Amino acid sequence: MYLEMTINGFGLDATTRLPVIILHDATGRKVPLWLNAGDLVPIATDLIGRELSGGRESVDLVQAILSNLALTPDRLYLDEQDDGGYRTTLHLAGSGGETIMPLATREAILMALRYNLPVMVSTLLLERLTLPTGVSDRAPAGGVVSMDDLLEKLDPKEMGKYPM
Repeated sequence: MYLEMTINGFGLDATTRLPVIILHDATGRKVPLWLNAGDLVPIATDLIGRELSGGRESVDLVQAILSNLALTPDRLYLDEQDDGGYRTTLHLAGSGGETIMPLATREAILMALRYNLPVMVSTLLLERLTLPTGVSDRAPAGGVVSMDDLLEKLDPKEMGKYPM
């Protein structure tokens, strides 16, 4: 069984100092998705790039391919893996029915942000990730870490190799 959620925020976990995506549902339940440091750069780059584009339309390769295949991103499914990580699948709607593509979590988050997709989270994963009642998803004022500080302290070895 799955619960529909949306991406509500992106930041740093003050305790673990890892990037975290905050999902929420219609009832206000909050679910943090911790990412590894290597996921931070592509997600932040995408968010900043969209903000800096100033609304100028650019050709999106993924959108062009999906359009030529007559597929539309519909929703993202998020399940728990045996190793404690996340398994994500993108569901695409088309005239021939539904197409399902497995994606890396980073790519799935980028697709959900880019196409404003609902995130369907499995109830098993929800049990593990839901923040207890009364726990804030905001860092305490004394523990605020700026994005600049995080990027300065990242070890390039943790980020992997990203072509620029």
